[in-house]
Amino acid sequence: MIDHNKRKAELLAAGFREHGPNMGNNYDALFQKRIRDEHGTRYFLDVSAYFYTVGHIGWQVEVNYNDGCAFCKTGMAMKIVAHSLGESWTVADIESWADELWTRLAPNYYERDE
Repeated sequence: MIDHNKRKAELLAAGFREHGPNMGNNYDALFQKRIRDEHGTRYFLDVSAYFYTVGHIGWQVEVNYNDGCAFCKTGMAMKIVAHSLGESWTVADIESWADELWTRLAPNYYERDE
């Protein structure tokens, strides 16, 4: 079983910010990181933790892109979700996966500084 406290510590050490529970969206904890480079915000990376099943911790990772993604129409945003990441996934793996999505999908920036 995934050690929630260890994963939480890894996320915080990697620069994620913790947000409180939002039972309306069925998660017990949300960790979010804004992924930026010299041109602005590329995307937001959300990691949600679920504890509602006794003895099981579920994880969900979402990558949120603004309009302009290769698969989006004007005014449309896109979210890509991965569910139930096992213990073998590290925070570095999650960030690498999200960066690969960014490279392959070639979206516009979520927010440009220019």
